[in-house]
Amino acid sequence: MRRRCWRGTAGVALIAVLGGDGMMMRAARMFPDVPLLGINFGHVGFLTMVERNDWRHALELVLAADYRIQRGPTLRVELVRDGRLVEWGPVINDAVIRAGPQLIEVEVYINGQYVNIYPGDGMIVSTPRAAPPTACRRAARSSRTGSAASSSSRSTRTPRSASRW
Repeated sequence: MRRRCWRGTAGVALIAVLGGDGMMMRAARMFPDVPLLGINFGHVGFLTMVERNDWRHALELVLAADYRIQRGPTLRVELVRDGRLVEWGPVINDAVIRAGPQLIEVEVYINGQYVNIYPGDGMIVSTPRAAPPTACRRAARSSRTGSAASSSSRSTRTPRSASRW
């Protein structure tokens, strides 16, 4: 199984990522060992640290080496079918398992330790950073289906931070 990952990033101090959460997740997967400075050109931007209007100031701080690396929690997710590793990867936001119309049983391990088997039509496992956006998506989905649900979230962005997952 191949993972797309750039080689030769040993001398790279930081990568500026222009986009939203999707671009941040792709960059984190492609450059797993390089700090990322997310500049929000997307719609939501829970994972980005800088708003689009502040990009010049943020880059000036980076060039002056006036920033700190902020480490975030990650998950390593493995998909195993019939005892065979099908897919794996690092997760900085959340991992979603969808079964479709049938029920499935999801066997969960944390740090190699068996936790439980959960039956259902799917499961969402998220990092603490992903909890507010995940709750917002669920609230939006519930309100479209007529269920009562509400959620609020806050995202703090400072141009003095770069993220590393």
